[in-house]
Amino acid sequence: MEPPFVNRVVELYWLRDWASGFRYVPLYIYGPEGCGKTRLLKEFVRRFREYFGDDGVALYIDATEGIDLDKALLTSPGVELVMDVVRGLVSGFINEGVGRALTRVATLIIEKALRTRLNGKYVLLAVDDVVKSMGINNVEWYIKWLYEFMQKFMSEYGPRAVNVIATTSEGESLKLLFRHNYLVTRLIWNLNRESFRDLYLPLKPPSWLDFDEVWTLLGGNPRALWELAMAFNWDLTAYRNSVVERLAPIVDEVKGRGLVKELIEVVNDPDAIHRDSNARLIELGDLLIRNNLIIYKWVSTIGNASIPKDPELGIGEYYAWQLPIYRAIIKQLLR
Repeated sequence: MEPPFVNRVVELYWLRDWASGFRYVPLYIYGPEGCGKTRLLKEFVRRFREYFGDDGVALYIDATEGIDLDKALLTSPGVELVMDVVRGLVSGFINEGVGRALTRVATLIIEKALRTRLNGKYVLLAVDDVVKSMGINNVEWYIKWLYEFMQKFMSEYGPRAVNVIATTSEGESLKLLFRHNYLVTRLIWNLNRESFRDLYLPLKPPSWLDFDEVWTLLGGNPRALWELAMAFNWDLTAYRNSVVERLAPIVDEVKGRGLVKELIEVVNDPDAIHRDSNARLIELGDLLIRNNLIIYKWVSTIGNASIPKDPELGIGEYYAWQLPIYRAIIKQLLR
């Protein structure tokens, strides 16, 4: 099961426009864990034929899937894969996990396993969560490889357009990729308050639960809400305790490095990381980004929507806490 698809109309239209022409470089999408990148990509692939008719050919790969080949692949309606060919392509890498094996041969699947002619088509390859699959040390060459595939494919197969989308849930790779001009980076954020309520109400929360409290803790994150409802049966205390268990070792590491003063600054204002070249703040920022607690947000979003500052949710001008509850629990642990 996965959370229902809510809103994201602006993002879908933006992606449709992006895929309507050859954009020359891959699109690299990042955002908070659980903000809805996977659901958005899958929904876009499912609607690809609706947008481009019989000329639409889209392939989605879940780079983190471990064992189930069928779960790791999704094609747009009307597009068929020769699965025997796919199995042959991944056979040499299958011990690494199905998802990672597919990321290694993604371009070959497009070229060899699709049951369709590709000239004159709108072709899309979407690879979800590449960094988790390939590792931070390999992300640069992988994105460059996707870029080179686009140039080769456009010249050899004659599609009307070929585009590649790759996603990640972490921000550590940005420092590496911002150095290059062979990709375009876009941010996707958690749901706004109205859309979050549209997801919240059909899950049938108990009458005693205050929506405003859930919003203040989760900040519009769909996966966090889904976990609260399904895994914790709306028990906010149990959910908070699970976050404490995750964050306590990180706070201990901060204390061990002597960075408590800096952490208090970032709890009060995430932009403290950005304000100056203080080596200790930079060290803390790297630690928080590596652990997916803080994220850099001074990047254009899909759909070009703004993400305004919101001190209550821990959103600054340049940086933001991925979930407001992280900030709240760290305050608690520091006390």
